[in-house]
Amino acid sequence: MDIANLINAGGHLGIIGVYPKANPAADNEDEKQGNIMFPLGKLWEKGITIGMGQTPVKQLHVFLRNLIFDGKAKPSFIVSDRISIEDAPQIYTQVR
Repeated sequence: MDIANLINAGGHLGIIGVYPKANPAADNEDEKQGNIMFPLGKLWEKGITIGMGQTPVKQLHVFLRNLIFDGKAKPSFIVSDRISIEDAPQIYTQVR
């Protein structure tokens, strides 16, 4: 199933994440060049609005840090494992 089948007609698609101009470790030639394929024709027919952009990290980092310091945000729930810094290079190659 592709994204166009999941979105209702007239819906909105927000693309989040980090998308480099090139990704040499990608699985196919298009993605190695930073080209991510999606069904534009289906999205067009359904009248989907697509939005994307970079998060304004420099504008938010102090605000978010203060939420953590004040106990209002607890991002630790997303931590699944803890490793030593010495093990990081080996772990990185395993999950890549």
